[in-house]
Amino acid sequence: MSNTKSKKSPRVSSKKKLLVLNVDDIELTSLFCTLGQGFIEIESADKHKLVEPLKETTNESLTLETNGQPTLSAEDIFGSSEKDLTASLDSSLATSTESEISEEQSNESILLSILESAPAKNFNYSVNLPSSITHVFQLRNGYKALKKSARRKKVYAEVNERLNNQIANDQFDYFLTEENTGFAFANKTGIPLVNLYESIQKGMKKRFRLVSVLPDEIALSNLVRFNYNPSDDEVIIIVHIAFEESKIIITQGGQITQLPLPIREDVNSNQLLKTIVGKILYEQSLGNIPDQYSVILTGKAISLNACPFFQQTLEITEVAYFTARPELFRFPEETEKSLSEFAVPLGNAVTVFFADDKKITPLSLIPDYINQRQQVFKIAWHGYLLLTLIFLMPIWINNQYTNKSKTKTNFTQKKAYLEQSIDGLKWVEPLLDSLKIQTKLGKQKLELLESLSKGTHRWSYSLDKIIRAIHEAGDDLWLTEISSQGDGFQMTGFSLYRNRAPRLAAQFPSASVENVTPIEIRGSTVYQFKIVVEKVAEDEKSFNPVIKIPIQATPKKSDKSSASKKVKNSSALFQAAVKLFDQKKYDEALATFEEIADRKADQKYAVKSKCWIGKCHFSVGDYPEAIEVLTTFIEENPQSEENLSAMLFLAKAYAATNRNNDARTLFLSIVKQSPTSEVGLEAAQLIAALQ
Repeated sequence: MSNTKSKKSPRVSSKKKLLVLNVDDIELTSLFCTLGQGFIEIESADKHKLVEPLKETTNESLTLETNGQPTLSAEDIFGSSEKDLTASLDSSLATSTESEISEEQSNESILLSILESAPAKNFNYSVNLPSSITHVFQLRNGYKALKKSARRKKVYAEVNERLNNQIANDQFDYFLTEENTGFAFANKTGIPLVNLYESIQKGMKKRFRLVSVLPDEIALSNLVRFNYNPSDDEVIIIVHIAFEESKIIITQGGQITQLPLPIREDVNSNQLLKTIVGKILYEQSLGNIPDQYSVILTGKAISLNACPFFQQTLEITEVAYFTARPELFRFPEETEKSLSEFAVPLGNAVTVFFADDKKITPLSLIPDYINQRQQVFKIAWHGYLLLTLIFLMPIWINNQYTNKSKTKTNFTQKKAYLEQSIDGLKWVEPLLDSLKIQTKLGKQKLELLESLSKGTHRWSYSLDKIIRAIHEAGDDLWLTEISSQGDGFQMTGFSLYRNRAPRLAAQFPSASVENVTPIEIRGSTVYQFKIVVEKVAEDEKSFNPVIKIPIQATPKKSDKSSASKKVKNSSALFQAAVKLFDQKKYDEALATFEEIADRKADQKYAVKSKCWIGKCHFSVGDYPEAIEVLTTFIEENPQSEENLSAMLFLAKAYAATNRNNDARTLFLSIVKQSPTSEVGLEAAQLIAALQ
């Protein structure tokens, strides 16, 4: 086990004196100590025998959640009958000369004599919370993420529920470990030593301040962590042997990880040490104790000569009685050998003096009524600071009021100016209302125009589709009749080959061949067919005309500077239109390209815009218009740098209208002219897609 000196001395408060009282059955131990610079000086350590136990042990003793794990005795572990232990109690357990009690003495008089015989007149005192009246609960996950106040409420609710709502808010405390678990300690009854102290207050000249009520488990774990400074992965088992109830505390890195059930066997029992060993082995079998660990013995262990027994039985050498480090504790030589018997009060002193140290668990169960009674009004540095703030507050408030008044005046002036400006703009309101009415009327007219023009291109689109379909199916067929039928139409005609009618029907999204009948005409066999087309186009929006709102051109200026400026604007406008096209805002891009094309000042951008107009028509699905515009552009501008791009989009438009032969011809021409360009590579891919 680690016993090396820490690099930094623990952070401590000002010098204090403390009397620690610890009760174990009828034995009352008192430890008077003083806090030095990073160490504790023990001035006296005494044991006293009470007239009677302060409180009878009840059945509601220490309780710990163990998930149904059974309590094992020594006989369950070793399979042996009772044998006398070689060790016997030290004579110090018997009534000593110094603590012999006469018939006239009482527990109150014993405590009063301890307080009056203390080495100092002014001191605080601390007491232990015996295990016999302490309830311990292990806390599972789900607490560390909560805020401090919410966490305490949740722990209190859980503990109070397990104890059938029998505790107040000041009768419990808890701590959490770094592994997001923790332990809660509760007491349903009064605190024996506190009750005894309260009963003798009338006969005392001075009241002493109670600074801690600490469970034995917390005192022992804090003492071991402070004294030995174990590493984070070092496992130390604290075995504390008391008169009627002994306990095992499993720690890692000095922090409690497990608190097995206490061992309720009398210190004089021959089986006590065996039961403790059995309990350790049982916890090890559950995985709560690793293979490598050490054992610290406290309490009555030295009187039972327990160290050799544990070394032999557990087959480990790391077993020792508690030994205080001289750089942390200073004590008289006569108390050195029996110091392990004072481990609980010594741990209590460590907890009080070094409560600010992060390694110390500062748990305490002081009742609220005592805390309230001990509150004393004292003006410390923060009190003087508060009085100064109270004095300066009116000055600050007056200054703030002055500043706010100025701000209010400024805002009032600004408000008046804005109201005056608003009154000056009221003439605009009727104009805005008129524009709103005109806009509304315009929208209504556009909606009416759209509803009237809906489907007006049905037959022109259908006839164009029929012509392209006949071209794709083969030129060796002709139609004799076309008649409307529902949303589609019916075609009759003749073909030189039987398979031409199915080919023709396949050019439409939804069409069926009613019949194909061979007949003789002028000595040759021809085939009369009848085809019903249910759907001409996938989207009926193709039948609707595109309504364009003309953009009023900017009046031209005759001066040269204005013309020069317009040329410059054409370049910027063209770039803006291309950006709109890339953003898929095709309608806005189309309007901008058409505006550039109408300008005559910059022929370069006017010609390029005509190509992009065709691209816009293709992108919005107006393929017939795209074919017309792009065909005209290619014929009129065979040497334009936009020519290949125009050919690519024209071929795509052919493919979209099922004119695959025309599309393939253009794709091949593009690949032949520029096989390695981006346009050429795309055309090669589209040829493969057509096949």
